[in-house]
Amino acid sequence: MVDVGQGDALVMQFPSGRSLLIDAGGSASSFDIGDRVVAPTLWALGVRRLDWLAVTHPDLDHVGGAVSVAATFRPIEIWEGVPVPRDLNRAALHEVAMAQRLSWRQARRDDRLEVGDVTIDVLNPRAPDWERQRVRNDDSLVLRIRYGGVELLLTGDISAAIERELLAASGGERPLRVLKVAHHGSRTSSSRAFLDRYAPVAALVSVGRGNTFGHPAPDVMAGLRQVRTRVFRTDRDGAVTVETDGRELRVRTWTGLTWQASAWGATPEP
Repeated sequence: MVDVGQGDALVMQFPSGRSLLIDAGGSASSFDIGDRVVAPTLWALGVRRLDWLAVTHPDLDHVGGAVSVAATFRPIEIWEGVPVPRDLNRAALHEVAMAQRLSWRQARRDDRLEVGDVTIDVLNPRAPDWERQRVRNDDSLVLRIRYGGVELLLTGDISAAIERELLAASGGERPLRVLKVAHHGSRTSSSRAFLDRYAPVAALVSVGRGNTFGHPAPDVMAGLRQVRTRVFRTDRDGAVTVETDGRELRVRTWTGLTWQASAWGATPEP
């Protein structure tokens, strides 16, 4: 989870060596987070060309850095959820994709991609029944990534209404679950009912320090504590790295904290 301030950007690297970037941060300032923060992170991780770039939805704090990233790393395929043709942020990325002849795909619920032993399922959105005139948080692309007994749920900015639908798709399995907390910890998401039933062992919150939105909401953080979820936040921990062999989790933060979990429980380390 890249520290992009008040925005989202996550890099996935698979055992096969392939790579997926989910969102690329962004802001209204002239500072290009894609070029100045996300791209150096990808270089440092050894990524020379992206296999996939997924944009959960075209809000600026998710897609603003994607233009420069796409131009530099030329992903083989770009994924979006529900298109918003009139949105200028989405249009700018689409223009780069067309100019470089990059494949552009609209991902829909029930789509699945297998990357070696890793399975990526699209849980949201459904196919739209009208053309969107504006960006909607509940149209966010939601990905469930499973490797062995470990699951990562990437939720974009969905609300509690879509979270309730996700529970119906979760099945009876109880893998080690890592939750990317929706909408930077806004109180519109992460209901106590969802947290109780999903029961993540760890949660990732991508949020800007001292942001004006009050993210993450205190009641969301209280709910995560009550279900005994270990929370990692970019505003306090910096970038967060999660590694797994499909059986155990190991988390490292930019500030030097390490933490690990397995089916037998979690162990903090100095």
